[in-house]
Amino acid sequence: MNDPQVLSAPTQSLPSLSPALEPKIVREEPATPVIRPKKKSFTTYDRIMESIAHVTTLGGAAALWWVGAQFTLAFLVMIGMPIHQLSYAQWLIPAGITAIEIKYWPHKGLNRNLIAMFLIIAGIDLTTTLIGGQAWLEGRVIGAFTIPDSGWLWVIAGVAACFSAFWPEKLARAAIGELRKIWNI
Repeated sequence: MNDPQVLSAPTQSLPSLSPALEPKIVREEPATPVIRPKKKSFTTYDRIMESIAHVTTLGGAAALWWVGAQFTLAFLVMIGMPIHQLSYAQWLIPAGITAIEIKYWPHKGLNRNLIAMFLIIAGIDLTTTLIGGQAWLEGRVIGAFTIPDSGWLWVIAGVAACFSAFWPEKLARAAIGELRKIWNI
């Protein structure tokens, strides 16, 4: 049994076993601990402070929305629409634009016709906000400074249009989502 020639013989000279009969070497990997994210626990102080921050963000989103709405309404006045006769109902125009942008924001599974409607309304919103913003800003007096009509006014109106046409809706939804998480609503 302890024949030195058998023990030192290379393994290649041994007859091959069928794959089903060959021993399988199983290596045990060290278990990796599963790291689960901690569920954020809020103290009352944390909830109040974060709620104040998110409500303030909602206020900022409302202010940005108001700027965009003002620019859109200024555009409609500029093209001769008598929207001032609508009184407070004139705000239904930018509110309707906002509703379409929120509900039809392109996402997987949304009907193509609704995406087309979003693109049309978003294009109109951006254009009216840009042109109306330039008209609204031109000659406006802020303190002792009167805003001149220059090429920079279009740039300012363009930046304001981009921020106020799309961001308020996304910002408000994010803040509301965070408030829901904080208060488990």
